[in-house]
Amino acid sequence: MAKKILIIEDDRLLLKALENSFLLFGFDVFTATNGKDALIKFTDHDIDLVICDIMMPEVSGISFINEIKKNYNAEIPVIIISSLRSGEQITTSLDYKNSIYLPKPFSFEKITDIVRDLLRS
Repeated sequence: MAKKILIIEDDRLLLKALENSFLLFGFDVFTATNGKDALIKFTDHDIDLVICDIMMPEVSGISFINEIKKNYNAEIPVIIISSLRSGEQITTSLDYKNSIYLPKPFSFEKITDIVRDLLRS
């Protein structure tokens, strides 16, 4: 059975590119453009890994991750993507278990390698 990835990104072009890339690798992909919709998709599906931007409308990526780690699955791997280079949000994101911070821009090869490594363990 294919692993399920939830991608949360408000940049629709990047979201579509990530979705298409992971579909080509055989993953089941769910997408959201904000944390509010992402939480609904997360609870509706048995998600194996989350790729999440930090700065999003309605519910921030950090708030979304806090919610899923606290109330649903503290062990789920999360790749946090952002153009932020420093600050409290990045420090906080690195405190989560099974989380990796990946600064934008990144290569699709790099994020694909990280996803494969996280889902292998």
